[in-house]
Amino acid sequence: GGTNKHPTNSSFVKLRVPSLETVWSKEVGSDIVGVEKWTPDNSDHMAISEDRYVLHTSGECYWGWCAGHQGDLYRVLNATTGEQMFQEQQDWQASHSCKQMITYSNASDTFMMANFGDYYPKDVVFNGFSK
Repeated sequence: GGTNKHPTNSSFVKLRVPSLETVWSKEVGSDIVGVEKWTPDNSDHMAISEDRYVLHTSGECYWGWCAGHQGDLYRVLNATTGEQMFQEQQDWQASHSCKQMITYSNASDTFMMANFGDYYPKDVVFNGFSK
């Protein structure tokens, strides 16, 4: 079962190039998924549009129906301010999410995610959103 403790959030930092000066630094996290608890190599993927940064990653659920299990989440941040855009993000598309990928199409202004789960569903889950 879960611990009912909120794990440490991850940091999302925007740097100015080429000086590498910090533009903004924000913590990102989830109410149910601990993003630092279970993060295998290559599980973090990011896509960028003109006004949004989207992080697609995975973590371990620490309470409720999914406690102790691993799944994915994606976080949407405003590119200018770094504030999370809560109405556009989601937790848990697939249990035991083995691999997460995301891309952005400038032509349709759409983010498209692929999520490979090995349980509930044991399938490839696609999800997309645009403004």
